[in-house]
Amino acid sequence: MAQWIRNLTICTGPVDRILGFDWSIKMALEKIEIVDRIEVVENGCIQVRTKIAIKEDGVEISSKFHRHVVVPGADVSGEDAKVQAIARSIHTADVVAAYKAAQEAAQKVAQGV
Repeated sequence: MAQWIRNLTICTGPVDRILGFDWSIKMALEKIEIVDRIEVVENGCIQVRTKIAIKEDGVEISSKFHRHVVVPGADVSGEDAKVQAIARSIHTADVVAAYKAAQEAAQKVAQGV
């Protein structure tokens, strides 16, 4: 249908301008990404949920979520400012060491050592 309207506009363009009709299709699409949930779990991991929303003329028409985990000691330079601030306050040397020790112990158990 959009093609038909486009063709109609081209064919009747001068008449439309004289009569004041605007057959053109105008819509503003906008993609918004926002960190909408940050959770800290007992072992110091930070769970981050990012919402990706598509808006048409200011009305949300679609959204989806992406989740990822930031482990103690991970590089957070590419993270959202809020996640960086939380990581700086929570990921102390003791937390990082405890997380690494727990991971090594879990790996030994998995290997049967």
